[in-house]
Amino acid sequence: MISDPERSGKNWAARSEHTCRANTRTGTKKSCITESEVFMRKKVYVAGKVSGLDRYKTRYKFGYASARLREMGYAVINPFAMLDDTRGYLDREAEMTICFAAISACDAVYMLEDWSESPGARAEHKFALDHGKEIIYQTAERMRANA
Repeated sequence: MISDPERSGKNWAARSEHTCRANTRTGTKKSCITESEVFMRKKVYVAGKVSGLDRYKTRYKFGYASARLREMGYAVINPFAMLDDTRGYLDREAEMTICFAAISACDAVYMLEDWSESPGARAEHKFALDHGKEIIYQTAERMRANA
């Protein structure tokens, strides 16, 4: 757990300097990273088509990509999960404002295969390019994996 010395008082020094989480694949292993490594990891935003697709398949698609990126050492922002509780409360423009803010906080944007079919993902792509973010394309990653 990341500790805040202002909030935790005397016990702060006694707390662990590691953040540990169970490995979702094996269920038994733990991957631990130090607090400083949490902030040094490259942050990546996942972008792809959402509108007009089955919600459960879309959740899986974004979740799978997020899990793969975490396995590769990235800190991942999954907008589908991030905005899941706001569906029906925010209009598209408000959701895109939140997505652009999230992209601003990231180092890179990971474009899912279907990104070009989505006006929102194309806008995220353009925003990322305009703000000098690294772009990682899922198609290129798959081609490298199969080589």
